[in-house]
Order: sequence, then structure tokens, then C-alpha cells
Amino acid sequence: MAEIVCVVPRIPARDVQAAVDWYVEKLGFERRFVYPDDNPQYAGIARNGAEIHLFKMDIDPAKSDFMIYLRVQGIKELYEEIAPRGVIHPNGPIQLRPWGQIEFAVIDLDGTCLTFGEPV
Repeated sequence: MAEIVCVVPRIPARDVQAAVDWYVEKLGFERRFVYPDDNPQYAGIARNGAEIHLFKMDIDPAKSDFMIYLRVQGIKELYEEIAPRGVIHPNGPIQLRPWGQIEFAVIDLDGTCLTFGEPV
């Protein structure tokens, strides 16, 4: 029987290399691939079991509607790691939500909102 084993969101980036660097430096992801090397149009990054692909697209970050929800274990430790890097969204500090999740959010260089959450 066929089985879906992973979901990999694809999100836009005005500058794919800059986006890869941001995810590595700010969120602790690792570079998986960049294609082509001399003028990146597509890239893959990963952290633990989560993978995100970035594709070249002219986008206005202020008008982006792209969002990703990443379910994590150890949310408080992750928040303590990421918060000093200055990327927590002003409306997204770590908090207990009414739907039973502890969450925080960041906005990447191109306006994609990434919400990290852990069930209580």
C-alpha cells in the first residue's frame, strides 16, 4: 500500500541564497541543496525531520500570505535558542493558546509566517 511519508512546503524567496543563509543563521536549519550554485533558483533546507524548499519568486513581503506550522518537541528550548537572534514576530512571543498549543511565530525575509507549536 502506498504511504505518504513527509510533507515538504515550498515557499517563495526573492533571493534564494539570502533566504537559505537566513534560515541557517536565524533558525538553525541546514542547507540540503541549492540549484544552480551560481544563481540559485531553488533550494532545500532542513532541521531535524522538517524540510522546507525555497523557490525564486518576486514577492512583496508585506503582502505575503504564506504560512507554515511546524509542530515541535521542546518548544521552550527552541524559543530560548531563537529569541536572542531577534526574529520573533512582535505579535508572536511564546504563549499558551486556547486550542491547547504552546506557540511562537517568526516572519522570514520574504514575509512567510512560521509558527512553531507544541501540544500541552
